[in-house]
Amino acid sequence: MTEKADQAEQLVDAIYDGVVETPGWRSFMDRCCTLFHADAGSILIESNSLGYPERLRLFSSNAAPALADRIDAFSSETIFGAAHSEAAMLLTAPGNISGLGFSAAIEPGIAFAFGLWRAPAFDDGDTARCVALIPHLKRAMRIFVQYAQAFRERSVYQTVIDRIGVGVALVDAKSTIMATNTIGKEILAAGDGLKVARGRLTAASTNVAHALENYVRAAAEAQTQPAHEHGQPLAVERDGNPSPLTVIVHPGPPARPMNTPLRRSAIVVMRDPDRRASVSAHVVGQLFGLTPAEATLATLLAQGADLDEAAAELGIRRNTARSQLQSIFMKTNAKRQSELVRMILSSVATLSH
Repeated sequence: MTEKADQAEQLVDAIYDGVVETPGWRSFMDRCCTLFHADAGSILIESNSLGYPERLRLFSSNAAPALADRIDAFSSETIFGAAHSEAAMLLTAPGNISGLGFSAAIEPGIAFAFGLWRAPAFDDGDTARCVALIPHLKRAMRIFVQYAQAFRERSVYQTVIDRIGVGVALVDAKSTIMATNTIGKEILAAGDGLKVARGRLTAASTNVAHALENYVRAAAEAQTQPAHEHGQPLAVERDGNPSPLTVIVHPGPPARPMNTPLRRSAIVVMRDPDRRASVSAHVVGQLFGLTPAEATLATLLAQGADLDEAAAELGIRRNTARSQLQSIFMKTNAKRQSELVRMILSSVATLSH
C-alpha cells in the first residue's frame, strides 16, 4: 500500500470513528489539516426543526477562535445559503483564506458542511482527495443522526426513571453489570441488601444471591422469546431495616435487528421503600389550584408525613393544618388523605424535579 493510500484509509477510518468521538470528528479534522496543510478544519451541522437554522459547530484542534468565528459566519452565509451540491467547492473567505469543502443534506431539515481552510489556494489534487471523502462523510453523518436519536431517547427514559425513584440495572447472563441509572447506582453503592462484587450484581444473603443469580440467567435466556412473563419478583432483606428492597427481574431489551443478541441480558428493577418520592410543591400547586401553603402541606403528605409531622415541619398548629387540608380536599375533590396522596403521586408532579 502506498503512503497516500494508507493516509486515505486512515482518514476514512477517522470519519467513522468520529461518530462517537467527543468532540465529534476532531481526530478526522486534525488528520485532514496535516494531510492538506490546512490551518483549520470545520464541520457544521444545521437543523431547521425550530423553523430557523441552528448549527452545531465542530472545529479542529488548531482552529484559533477568531478564525473559527470567521469560518462559521462565512459558511453560514455562503455554503448553507446555496443548494447542497454534494460536490467539492473551492471557496475564498474574508481575509484571503482559501476554503475547500462541500455541503450535503442528511435528511429533511438536517444538512452539514465540511471545510478545510488555509492561506494558499488548494489545487486539483486536494480537490480530488476531498471528493473521495464525500460519500463516507455523508454515510457517517446519517449514522450520527441515528446514534444521536437513540442517545436522546435513552436519556429521556433514564431521566423519567430517575425522577420516579426507581433503580434499574442492566446485567448480562452472569449478573455482570452493563449499565445502571442514577438511583440504581445509589442503591448498590449503599451495599444494604444488594451489592456489587467484582463487577457482578449480588445480594448480601447467600440464599437471596442464589435466587437472584438464577432469575437473571432465566431472564437472559428468555430475552429472544416473543412474549415475556411479567418478571420475577424478589424481596431483599436488609440488616436492621424491617423494610426489604423490592426487586423484579425482566428479560433484557429485544435483540432487534438481530435474531440473537450479541450479549444476553436481564433488567433488574429495584425499589427502596424508604426512599421518599420527590415532589415539587410548586408543580402540585399549579396542577391542583392550591395556594403555596396548601401545596407545601399536600407535598409533605404525599412524601409520607402524617398531619402532625407536616404541621411540625411547617411550624403551624395542627388545627391550621387540618383547615388547610379541608381546603385541599375541596379543590381536588379528594375525600380522604390517602386519596389525595394517590392523586399527587400518580400525577406528573413526581417528574418535575
